[in-house]
Amino acid sequence: MFGMIDNGLLSDYQHGFVDGRSCTTQLLRVTDEWTEMLDQGRAVDAANLDFAKAFDTVPLMHLMTKLDRYGVSGKLLDWIQQFMIGRKQ
Repeated sequence: MFGMIDNGLLSDYQHGFVDGRSCTTQLLRVTDEWTEMLDQGRAVDAANLDFAKAFDTVPLMHLMTKLDRYGVSGKLLDWIQQFMIGRKQ
């Protein structure tokens, strides 16, 4: 799998389904990058989404209404809705 990364077929940021990488290694990498950015005085914005719960238990329109109430709106809300339409976990 690393050969696919080395040859540009997969991004170096790919952690899922890659030998020697996991959710933990991805979290460590992104935390390191965020820390470096903050040390440089740059801003960091992040959104953490739990799609498993959304796919498995929450009707899409209920999810969209809830996100809207939490202040998610505009293009981000549209993107999430388009991403979720027709998906199953």
